Amino acid sequence: MKISLPALIMKIMRGTFAPPAEHYTQELKDLVLNLLQLDPDMRPNANQIMAKPIVINTTLMLLDIGSIQCKTRSEKGIITPQARTAKVTSKSSMKSDVESPVLLLKPQSKVWCWGNGISKPTVLPLPSADAEITEVSCSRNQKAAVTQSGTMFVWESPPYGMDTEYPYIPRSLEGQSAVTIQHVSCGDLFIACVTDRGILMTFGSGANGCLGHGDNVDVAQAKIVEALLGYEVINVSCGPMHIMAVTNDNEVFAWGKTDSGRLGLGIEESTSYNKPMQVQSLPDDCTPIRVVCEFNSSVVLTTEHRTFCTGSNRDNKLGLDSPGQELNDTIYTFTEMHHPLLCQNEIVQFSLGTLHSAVLTATGQVYTFGSNTFGQLGIGNSEPTREVCLVETIADVISVSCGDTFTVAVTKGKEVYTWGNKARGRLGNEDRDSLFPALVDVKFNSLHLVSAAASNGGTLMALCNSLSD
Repeated sequence: MKISLPALIMKIMRGTFAPPAEHYTQELKDLVLNLLQLDPDMRPNANQIMAKPIVINTTLMLLDIGSIQCKTRSEKGIITPQARTAKVTSKSSMKSDVESPVLLLKPQSKVWCWGNGISKPTVLPLPSADAEITEVSCSRNQKAAVTQSGTMFVWESPPYGMDTEYPYIPRSLEGQSAVTIQHVSCGDLFIACVTDRGILMTFGSGANGCLGHGDNVDVAQAKIVEALLGYEVINVSCGPMHIMAVTNDNEVFAWGKTDSGRLGLGIEESTSYNKPMQVQSLPDDCTPIRVVCEFNSSVVLTTEHRTFCTGSNRDNKLGLDSPGQELNDTIYTFTEMHHPLLCQNEIVQFSLGTLHSAVLTATGQVYTFGSNTFGQLGIGNSEPTREVCLVETIADVISVSCGDTFTVAVTKGKEVYTWGNKARGRLGNEDRDSLFPALVDVKFNSLHLVSAAASNGGTLMALCNSLSD
């Protein structure tokens, strides 16, 4: 029976793995078993490993003759020591008679940033010119990205005294060499990421139990959420103080701070969970595929195009009001959205802001609802309303994101629009607060949008020129 990588890791961590096969030498089997000791203090360190005869002899052979002798099967089926491997072809013999032209590749990605004091769209530096960004995420104080090669990095403020033109500089994260990251989500002072094998890892501040490690301890490097090792995680989303994850078994887990019903666990008192808790309030006939978390709310989207919401519904932020009937402002369990305007259209993206929300339909239309104090609903006024509103002045939208008091949208025609509160550069221009979508000067050129994220007072937007295009 095929076993998933998370399940295999859990077996190893519990010491329930099978012993090494008999055809390996006893020395190698002893080394492997020592490396798999449950007690970390019993495992050999790097120096002790290198001192093992099986390791040091092989290393010296590699340094001496440039190859490793191994056993091979002769034509008669007898195991014999293999002769020294063939000499490596010299550099001169590898040269072609015709010199190949040097192919100069254009940068594969460009990441724009504005808000949080940056008044106009600014290009952020990348770890390398050939970095191909596949996803960006941001929060009040975190900015992160994932590349096509499966690496993750963050942007941070330059050290004091550093001479640079950039407001943020990239920093690669340690301990990534053995994993391939496919998805990232930022919370306040912590980050969650998912590998290509469905393993969830978190790091940063352990406040409110947001890391899911069973305690409130800070973690400097990405650490596996052991409680979910028996599952393959397919999606994760972080709010400022909580996390939700979806598995390939269609189960949803939540942890962190419970205030305002954001976890959907039916808990009304203020408390925190430092381990993933399975959400039981979703119906059995739905197939969760994606979660969205923000300040005080959470949303689950399903393959059946159904939408379930929990948390603060103040000003109808979750779109749960029915025409002529208002619900309570706080929802403690996941409740299905039944609004006619939202149910008659297939929702392809749901973005939660601090006090308002936006959805993108399969037809490229944007609907907004919730607080309209700064005109963030994009309907031409800042009057309060609990209605679900169609943003009529833009069409063919392919992405929408909500910040705290503003909204960002990108169209198929490579136009970026923002509306709402302009303070501290939120809208990417120096004009007054915008009650309607207004153009932002983001240059796409030959690039296309791959990921956009808005949170609190800032926006990140990744453009890509994939070699596969």
